Amino acid sequence: MVAVFGVGVWASDVYRRRTGREDPGEVAIDEVVIDEAAGQGLVLTSLLWSLLS
Repeated sequence: MVAVFGVGVWASDVYRRRTGREDPGEVAIDEVVIDEAAGQGLVLTSLLWSLLS
């Protein structure tokens, strides 16, 4: 997750500089990282639940 965030920040900066736009709407790395974190949390919770039952 940290690697995805790091690469996303770098790629977002490159895209921003090339397009000259300050906050391009098509850059959504924060949403990708949040979805990944939520998915991992769901998997870990279900794994813990199955181990405890």
